[in-house]
Amino acid sequence: MLLGTLSWAGQAPSWLEASVPNWNKAGAEPPRAPKAPSADPRCSSQARPGVSKDDKAVKDAGWTLVGAAQVFGGTRAFLGAAGFDGMCRPLDYQGFVFVEGQFAGTLAPTPMRARVDGSLMTLRLTSEAALSADFARYLEQDPLCCPSRLASVSYRLEATPAGPLLVVGGTRVEPAPSASRSPATR
Repeated sequence: MLLGTLSWAGQAPSWLEASVPNWNKAGAEPPRAPKAPSADPRCSSQARPGVSKDDKAVKDAGWTLVGAAQVFGGTRAFLGAAGFDGMCRPLDYQGFVFVEGQFAGTLAPTPMRARVDGSLMTLRLTSEAALSADFARYLEQDPLCCPSRLASVSYRLEATPAGPLLVVGGTRVEPAPSASRSPATR
């Protein structure tokens, strides 16, 4: 089902529901991390070290690297967080995509928070030029652990004269599997 006419929990339409211009720009730098509360030292085990030029670019923009990077040929996709909540879940996190060391874009127009409508749940790099991601879609009656629906977004990578560009290809919404849980909520 394509998005455009759905309204979730009485909220204004999000980028997952409306046709929005691409927030990614070829040749751009990774966005700066938002200001986050002081990190609890107990959460330091959630961070991973930077091992590549891509990691360094995201860390230099103020993000903490979390989770494993996915790699397919010269394409890398991974998460960065501005901080962690009281349960060491990533706080104000974002998905980053690089091609051959050049920033291609983010998975969402703004950082996300676990257990909130529109938060990233899964990321799949399926080829050097394609990836998909699932985002939580909550209704008012949904418990925070378990969104009732998922928005699956496909992305493609385009080569431009200014560099690689991450572009949203399409979105569909489906009921969430009953066992669905965000890596950020565990």
